[in-house]
Amino acid sequence: MTTKLYGFRFTKVDATSSPLKGAEFTVTNGAGKYVNLNGSLSDTEVHLGDADISEFTFTGLKAGTYTVTETRVPSGFMSSIKAEFTVTIAKDGTVTYQEAAPGFGLITGDANAIKVVNVRSITELPHTGAAGTALFTVIAVLLAGAAVTLLAKSRAARRAIGV
Repeated sequence: MTTKLYGFRFTKVDATSSPLKGAEFTVTNGAGKYVNLNGSLSDTEVHLGDADISEFTFTGLKAGTYTVTETRVPSGFMSSIKAEFTVTIAKDGTVTYQEAAPGFGLITGDANAIKVVNVRSITELPHTGAAGTALFTVIAVLLAGAAVTLLAKSRAARRAIGV
């Protein structure tokens, strides 16, 4: 029986979809083995990428699920927001992908042209809820703090006047 081999590719871009060089990734298969660009497997961690490439092409892969994890962002970009996603290759070679939780909308495009986005600041995050959610969270925390402060001052004022 012949095992069919497939592949996938993705491009590293900035918030304006311009190619971006200098990122590093690891890719693991469903068994936890590290995958190299040519599909070879390793028990030791393999960091893929260098200062000169923005497109990553994987070949020689069996059908299955692969996890792509960004391990280093290019210089000048937020290191606290890194991409992670799974790529599933069906037995017929169809490629699908899914961004890992919490998901900041950093993975875009379709299975033939996956784009992995890096941002310089939280305001560059795609408008799929990530930046807006962060803003609403900050506002909610500030309002809660103001409410607690008012409650404490109100109780202190009541005690002072003997109510």
